[in-house]
Parts: sequence; structure tokens; C-alpha cells
Amino acid sequence: MAQVKPRPVGKCKRCGRLATSKLFAFAICLTCYLRESKSNCTMCGKEKRFISENGGICLDCSERSGLLKEIECRKCGKLRLPATLISEYCCPCWQKIDRTGICSTCGRQCRYWSKIKKLCRRCGSNQSAARRLRRFVETVEIPNEYNRFLFERLVATINWEMVHEEIRRRIVETGTFLQSHKIEEPLSWRTIRELDSKRSGAQDRVRECFQHLAEYLLGPDVDQVDPSAVKALDLINRMLASVRPIAQKYSEWLRNERKDTDGVRLAHLHTLNRFWRSCRTQGVTCLANVTAEHVEEFLYVLSFRWKCRECSSTKNLSGRGEAPPSVCENSSCAANGRFDKVVRCLPVSLSGYRARLRILFGWLKDVEHGIQVNPAPSAEKKKKKGRRNAPTNKILPTIQYYDWDIIDALFHAIEINALEGAKMPVAETFALYLVLHHGFYVYELQTVRIPLECRPVVVGGTSAKPLEQVLRLEWLPRELSRKRHFVGRSGDVFEMQPADEPWLRELTARFMQDRNLILRDLNNPYLFVCRYGKHPCRSVGRNYFWHLIQKATARITGRVCNPGILAKSSRLLYSEFGGYEGWRHLRELGLCETHARRYAWAQRIRVIPKKPNEKAMGRLSSRRSPLVLPASDVFGMPTAVGPLRPAP
Repeated sequence: MAQVKPRPVGKCKRCGRLATSKLFAFAICLTCYLRESKSNCTMCGKEKRFISENGGICLDCSERSGLLKEIECRKCGKLRLPATLISEYCCPCWQKIDRTGICSTCGRQCRYWSKIKKLCRRCGSNQSAARRLRRFVETVEIPNEYNRFLFERLVATINWEMVHEEIRRRIVETGTFLQSHKIEEPLSWRTIRELDSKRSGAQDRVRECFQHLAEYLLGPDVDQVDPSAVKALDLINRMLASVRPIAQKYSEWLRNERKDTDGVRLAHLHTLNRFWRSCRTQGVTCLANVTAEHVEEFLYVLSFRWKCRECSSTKNLSGRGEAPPSVCENSSCAANGRFDKVVRCLPVSLSGYRARLRILFGWLKDVEHGIQVNPAPSAEKKKKKGRRNAPTNKILPTIQYYDWDIIDALFHAIEINALEGAKMPVAETFALYLVLHHGFYVYELQTVRIPLECRPVVVGGTSAKPLEQVLRLEWLPRELSRKRHFVGRSGDVFEMQPADEPWLRELTARFMQDRNLILRDLNNPYLFVCRYGKHPCRSVGRNYFWHLIQKATARITGRVCNPGILAKSSRLLYSEFGGYEGWRHLRELGLCETHARRYAWAQRIRVIPKKPNEKAMGRLSSRRSPLVLPASDVFGMPTAVGPLRPAP
């Protein structure tokens, strides 16, 4: 313990009694000290005693001014006294800087929640989550007996060694929910689905805990309804009763015979629903009575709309030859005769509507034999004028790639950040590894899965066979619409090669540890998961990977790179340095034969990525981990110094 300097003993300056002095500068007893009047110090501005007797400054400032001289603060630039004898900062700025640094657990730049342990707020909460959760479990009171039984079974599934803040919040919110809501006995999947329909979006953690508890007690839900089937049924139910059977048969034909995906099938039903509403306004009650004029009227209504020149409010057309509105419906505008007819849908969108109607009536004509003529023919193409077999100016295929200095810096950073104690988040390092070393598309990053034996058994826990020992990933066979899309790596098993990268096992172990901490659903098989996603069992979106790659490349090179051109640069390396086996390597990366051969002769275009600006990087940075750019980029040009905070 630090030694405390004893107070001096002497005769009081005011009363003359022998007593312990309140101050070190001169002897004064406590009673006389409290009787002294106060005033504001001209140097520090604080209200203290003995100001007038000391030349307008307090005793502390008088003592400090004899030792310290005013300096220009390195942070705020003001002339102030330094915080310490050798400090370059004033006291207010030093208090902010002294509690900022690198977290000892996650390696992020942060403001310390615990300065002694050097922990950010997130890691500090994770460290004390198990203790706080035990206290809640021991003190919570649930009046209903069956609810208390369910809560005890839920607590029995907790792996206390792997408890973090997110798990604690789930259990606490579920226990609070069980205190005020009675669960019908016995528990069933039907009861779970009824509770899901009643709970709001703010109770996602309660929903996840109930699903996890039902799987633990009842097994998987075999009667779960496909969300796309529910949406299709909702669209069909909006139509008239006379058209619903036809729409149901058409939906089954699209799924079973045409092999369309759920998204394409819903687009067909949505178009049918909008077209039928338009037909009802024109007096048509049966699809057999639809003519080409009805189709053209529907497309014309979709093409244009009315727009007010004063307030820019819009109103859809109801038919061809309609007069413009006389008064604007916006109450704050109410302009008279200020409407113009503007474009509502582009020709590309109209061609999509026309194509879906042509497929619908083609099915009615050729499959169901319900009509004789297709009222939605294909749009007429304009004939090109010119002599036959004339040479055409075709655009040659090109392949964009980043400057090799950028690629080399990224390869070097992956190897450095794969080691323990790196400053870069491990998710960014692992995503860069898959894109640059193996040429992953963004869709492949979204859909790549972890083998079943490598998935954790409990939330926040570890798996029986860790992924760093298996080093194998997989994809399910991709569902294609009419088998016309590019397949990529679909239904394959991806083997990572630890012989080429000796640091790969350590990087994979760190990534899986971080992934399991934010995993919210044990049924989520995807490699990349999001902490705050709306659906905990679905793959993350494309924007997640774009932000992840852009943030990582800006952190390393000082330039913002996108994952598409990075993957092309990786595949170009395989093509250039793979020799006669380069084409085979590209085929293993999921490219089709034509696409793989194109890398041998297509024109190369070198791309220099843009410099990061504060507006672009503000949306990539988060308040918990501000993005710190290097002092200069890979080309030696200066960049913005310091962390870029997120945009307001």
C-alpha cells in the first residue's frame, strides 16, 4: 500500500491552539479552516479557501505552478498545465487518452471498461456474465409451477464455462417472460408457434430460447411450414374464389414442372395478383375472357404515373386517357392543375411483367387447354438496318484486377493477422483468406456450411470434433431456376490445405471461437453468422461481406477494395502462374469451361481502388471498434489519420 504523508502538528494560525493542521502550507486547525470564506481561483476556476491571501489563486495551483509550466496540449491545442511533469496533454485530454487502447481479449481499439485488466465493455461484460447469471438463477421467483419446471430445464442446458453476455441476456429475458406468461401444459411445437405469433420483434431472444428448449425436450419440428409456401398461399387467398384453383395449380406447375425457385414463383404470383386486380376494374371476371387489349392496358398503367410539380407527390394511373388530377391530395400542398405524367416503370421492368404474363397464358393454352390464343405475345423487336453479314462492334470481354502491390500487401497481412494477438478482427482475416487464396464468390461465402460433426453441441460451447482438425467445408446442391444460372461450387466438399499455410489451423480455431460466442441458434449451419441478424438460422446478406472486405482492405492498404475484383485477381493468379494446370485449377474453383478459358485470352484491366473518405468509412466503422487507417497507403500517399467514427 502507498504511504500516506502525515499531517503536521503545530499552533493554529488563527486561534493559536496546538492541533493537527488541515493544510501542509501552514498550520490551521479544522475549526478555523471551515470558518474561512471561499472564492473562485483565477487559474483553475474552482471555489476554494485562502484565495485573496494568495494573490487570487488557490494553494494547489500555487504549488503546481511552481513545478509545472503551461504547454500547448497535443490533442486540443489549448495552453494549459500538463497532467504530469512529462505529459504532452492537459488533464481533461489525458483522462480520455489514458483509458483508450487495445483490448487485451478481442484486440479492438476501444475505450477501456476496466483499465487495470485492459478490457473493453463487451469483453468485460462477457467476463462477468456467468457470475451475474448465477445470481439471477438463484434469486428469480416464478410463481407458476410448470413455468418453473421449464426454466429449470432451460438452465440445465447451460454450459457455464462458455457463458457470455448474449447467453445471459437470453436466459434473463426468458425467465422474466415466464414470470408473467403462463405456458400451457404439456409443451408442444404448436404452443411454440402460437407464442411466436403473439410475441413482438423485440423478444427475439425469448423466441430463440423457447425453440432451443423445445428441440431439447421434443426433438425437431417435423410440421414446420415453409415461409415461401405461406407467402404464396397469402397471395392466392387475395384473389377471387373463381381464380384461386387456377392460381394454386399454376404455382404447383411452376415449382414441380418448370423447376422455378421460391423467389421466381412468388414473382409470378405477385404479377398474377396485380394483373387480376386490373382486370376486375375493366369488368373481366374470367381469365378466358382476357384479350390483348387488357394486357396492354395493364402494362400502360404500370408505365406512367402523375407527379405534382410543387411537392413531388405521386398518384398512380387508373386507365388510359385519364385526365390529370385537378387538386393535389397532399394537404400541405393542395396545388391546382400542377400534375405531369412521368415514368413509373422502366422498359426492363415492363418486359419482366410481360414475360410472366406470357408464361401464365402459355400454360393455360398449352398445358390446361383453357384458351385458344395467348393474349400476351412477346414484344416486337426492332429490325436493324444495314447490309447482311456486316461486321459488328462487339465489346471484348475484360477481366479487372487490382494492382499487385495491393494483393501482395493483403497476402502478407493475412499471414501476420493469423497469429495470436493481432489487431485485425479474425472474421475479416478469415474472409480475406477465402477470397484471395481460394477465389470465393460472395454467394459462396454466404452459403458455405460447417460439417455436422464440427458444429457446437450447446450455445456458446465447442464441438466434439473441432473444425481446425477437420479443415473441411461444404455446400448444399444449389437450387437453380430452370438450370440456367451459373452453378459455382455447389454440392461440393471444400478441403483446406494446411500444408501450404501452416498458420491455417490457428486462424480457424480463433475464428470458430469467435463464431460460437455470437451464435444464437444451434441449427445455423453456415460458416459466417451475424450477431444482430433478424433470423438467427439464415445466412447473412451480401452487404455484410461487402462491408467486411472493404473494412479489412482499408485497414491494411488504406484503399477500399470490393470482394468481386479481389476474387478475380485471385483467379487471375491461378491462371497466370498455374502453367498448363491453370485451367484445371480454375475449374476446381467452380468456374464453368467457357468462363475458365476466358481467363487465358480476355483483356486485363488494372484497377486502382479509391481512397477512403470519412463519409464512406463512417458507415463501415462501428462505435465499439472504430476503423483506424494507416498513416499512408500501399502507394505511399497519406491517408486520414486516426479513427473514423460512424456517420450520425
